[in-house]
Amino acid sequence: MGHTNRYVTGMILAAAIVVFAGFFFLRGAVRTVKHSEFEMSYNMPRPKSALYNFIFGLEGREIERKEVNPFKDKKAADNKTAKNIPKIDAKAEAAKKAAEAAKKAAAAAAAKKAQVKVDVVNATPTTPIGSGDANTNPQVQQGGGAYAPAAGHAQTGGGDKETMSAAQWRALVVGQPTKENVAKLLTAFNNKEVDSSTLYLIMNDLLQSSNSETQGLGLAIGQSVPSLKSFSTISTNYDKLDANNKKNADSIMMSYMQSSKLSILALALQSEDNQVVTHAAQVMVAGLEQTKNGQNPGKTSVRTDTGRGVVASGNQNSYSQFVGIFQNLTKSSDATIAGLAQNALTQIQSLSNT
Repeated sequence: MGHTNRYVTGMILAAAIVVFAGFFFLRGAVRTVKHSEFEMSYNMPRPKSALYNFIFGLEGREIERKEVNPFKDKKAADNKTAKNIPKIDAKAEAAKKAAEAAKKAAAAAAAKKAQVKVDVVNATPTTPIGSGDANTNPQVQQGGGAYAPAAGHAQTGGGDKETMSAAQWRALVVGQPTKENVAKLLTAFNNKEVDSSTLYLIMNDLLQSSNSETQGLGLAIGQSVPSLKSFSTISTNYDKLDANNKKNADSIMMSYMQSSKLSILALALQSEDNQVVTHAAQVMVAGLEQTKNGQNPGKTSVRTDTGRGVVASGNQNSYSQFVGIFQNLTKSSDATIAGLAQNALTQIQSLSNT
C-alpha cells in the first residue's frame, strides 16, 4: 500500500515538472519570435557529399532545350493575308478621282446654266404704265390687245430665252414693280409662258399695295387683258385704291360697254360677289345713260383699231341680252343692286321705244 502511494506521488511530480518546463519553454520561444528578427533560408536541403555532386550534380553539363515561339502561326497567317490584299495603283486611283471631279464640275456648270437669269430693270419705281388717266395712255391697246413693250425687253434673261416659274415672276414684278417688268410679264403672258392664274395673282398683289404707282401698274395689267377676272379683280380692290386710281379704274370698267366686251359685262352681272355685280350694274346704268344722250359709251382716247367707239348710240339690240339678267337682279336682297337693276331695265325700255 505504501509502495503504491509513492509511485502515484512520483508520477504527479513528474507531470508537474513537465508542464512547468513546457510552459517556460514556450514562453521564451514566443518572446524570442516577438522581439527579434531572423532570416529564413529557402534553399532546398541537399547533401554536400562530393560523390553525390559527381553523380547527380549539373556542373559542366550542357542542357538541351527547345524554344517554342507562340506567335509563329499568327505571323504566318498575317503574311498570308497581306499577300492576298490587292495592290493599289496610285496612277489609276488619281485618274479615277480626276474623272469624278470633272463630272461634278460639269454637273455644277449645267445646274448654273439652267438657273434663270432675272434682269431687274429700273428697280426704283418710276411713272407706271397705268399712272394718270388710263384712257390717255397710248401704250395700251383696247379690246383685249396686248401691251406693246419697249424694244429689248421681250426676253426674260440674257441672250437665250429662258422660262421663269410663277414664283420667279411674282418675285420679279411684285418685288420690283416697274413698267419694264410689267411689260415683260405681259409679253410672257401673250407668248403663253405665264398662265392666267399667275398673271391675276400678280395683278391682285399690285392693286393691294399702298403705293399709288404700284396700284397703277395693277390697273395697267387689267386694262391690257380685258376679261371677267380682270374686271372682278379691279372691283374687289376698288376700295383700296386712292382717288386718282379710282378714277382710272372707273374708266377701265366703263370700257366694258364696248360691244366686244358686253359679254364679259353680262358675266360680271351674274357674279356671286355683290361688289362685282354692283360695279357692273353701275357701269351698265352709266353706259345706257350715255347712249340715251347720244354719246358713245365705252369710247376712250386710247388708240384702237378704228379710232372711235364701238357701240353706236341708240343701238338697243346690243342690250337685249341684259333684260333677263336685270329682271333677276331686281329681286336681289341687296337694295343697291335691285335699284340699279330696275334703273337699267327702265333705260333699256326707253331705248327700245326710241
